[in-house]
Amino acid sequence: LQPAPFRPQPPLDAGAATAPFLAVLRAAGAAGHRVVVMRDAPGDLATLGELDLLVGAANLRGVIHLAEKGGWVLQDRGVFFPRKAALVRYHEGRLLKLDLHTAFIDRALIYMDAEAALGRAEAGPDGVFHLAPTDWWLHVVLHIILGKPRVPEKYRARLAAWDPEESDRVAILAGARAFGLDGAIRPVLDDALAALDDPVRLAALRRHVRARLWRDPRNVLREARVRLAWSLGRPLGLRRGFTIAFIGPDGAGKSTMIEAFARVFTAMQIPVRSAYMGPWERGILPTRRLLRHFGAGPADELVPAHIAGAQRWLKTLKALIKRYAWYGHCWADMTARHLVRVLPHLLLRRTVLLDRYVHDLMVGFYNTPVENAKGLRRLICRLVPRPDFVILLDNDAEAIWRRKQEYDLETIRAALDRYRALAREHGFHVVRTDRPAECLAETFIRSHWRSMVALRRERMPGQRRVRT
Repeated sequence: LQPAPFRPQPPLDAGAATAPFLAVLRAAGAAGHRVVVMRDAPGDLATLGELDLLVGAANLRGVIHLAEKGGWVLQDRGVFFPRKAALVRYHEGRLLKLDLHTAFIDRALIYMDAEAALGRAEAGPDGVFHLAPTDWWLHVVLHIILGKPRVPEKYRARLAAWDPEESDRVAILAGARAFGLDGAIRPVLDDALAALDDPVRLAALRRHVRARLWRDPRNVLREARVRLAWSLGRPLGLRRGFTIAFIGPDGAGKSTMIEAFARVFTAMQIPVRSAYMGPWERGILPTRRLLRHFGAGPADELVPAHIAGAQRWLKTLKALIKRYAWYGHCWADMTARHLVRVLPHLLLRRTVLLDRYVHDLMVGFYNTPVENAKGLRRLICRLVPRPDFVILLDNDAEAIWRRKQEYDLETIRAALDRYRALAREHGFHVVRTDRPAECLAETFIRSHWRSMVALRRERMPGQRRVRT
C-alpha cells in the first residue's frame, strides 16, 4: 500500500484538449499538480456536465489558479462544504461544474486516505490520472453507502464486472480498516450490487459506517463547523441566489421571456422561481383594499375643473392625502413582497425571475404618464431592494401593440419611449425581442454568466456582492 511516486500527466492530444475538463487536467498535470478523477470512467470526460477531482491539499490553490486562467470561475470555496472547492464555466449551452476535493468526505465525514490514493493513481488511456481500481471500488461503495438512495446507473456496469483478486481484497480491507470500516466492507466485497440495491441492507450499512466514523473527534468538530455555517450563513445571505427583473410596456413579452429563462436555467440545474412585482396590483398588504375603497392613486388629475371655491380646496386636500398615502403604501407593499416572495428563495440560492418591478413607477400609471412627485418616486425606487439584473424588453411599438392590443398604439409608443429613457438613466440591460425567446435567454446568459456565478458565490461575512 505504499504510494507510488506521482509523475506529471502526459500531454493530451489537441482534440481532447478542447474539452474544458480535459484542458484543466492537462494544465494541472503539466504543472505537476496531483489531480485525479474520482469516479468517472476514462473516455467520458468530454461529455460530462460535472466532474469530481481529488487534489492534494497543497496543490488546491494552484489548480484553482490554472482553472481560472482557462476560463473557469470560482463559485464555492469550502465555507459550507469543507475540503471542497467548486468552479463553473459556460460551454456550448451548458454550465459545467468542476468540484475539487482534498479529501474523501461526505458532508463532514472523512472515510478514506486521500494522500495515499493520490499516490496510487494510474494514468488512463486518455492521459488523465484515475484512482487505482481498488481505491475506486472502495470510494464508490462508501460514496453510495453514505450519500445515495441506490446505485447510480453510471457505476452499475463497472461494479457488476468487478472480479477482485486476493491481493485486491487485502488492499481494500486495509484501506477500510484504517477508518474502522472493514466490518462493513467485508460482506459487500463479493457482490456489491446485491448489497447496495437492497434498501434494508443499504440502510443498515449506512448506520454502521456513520456510527464508526462518528467516533473520530475530527469528524465531530467538522460537523459542528458545517452546522454553524449553514445555520448562520444562510440567513446572513452568504450563499444566495440572484434576481432578474423584466420590464416593458404591455405586450413586450415579459411572461414569455420569463418562461424561456426558466427553461434555460433549469436545464443548467439552477433552481428557478418567479414572482409578480408590478407596483400597480397584486399587493400583499391588507391596506391595499382600504386604499382601493377610497380611490387612492398616483394620477396627476386631482379635482375636476368644474369644481371651484372652498369645495375645490377641500377636495384637493383630500386627494393629496390619498395620493401620498398610496405612495407610502406602495413602498411598504413592494418591500413586503420582496421579503415574502423573493428573499426566502434568494437565501436558498435560487434564481428569482421578476415580472415588472418598482421602476415602473417612473414610467406611468398603467401606461398613463405621471408627472407628480418625481422625487418621491425616485426615493421609493432607491429604497426598495434593486434586482441584480433589470432587463427592458424592447421592440418596435407596432410589434408590441400587435401582441397585446389592450392599449392603443400611441399609448404603447409613448410608454416605450419612457421605458427607453429609464433604461438609459439607470443602465438597465436592453434586449430586443425580435428573435425567439429561448434564443434571447441563452444569448443573455452566455454574455453574463460570469456575473451570475459571482452573485451565487459563497462569501465570508462582510464581503460585498458584485454589482451588475
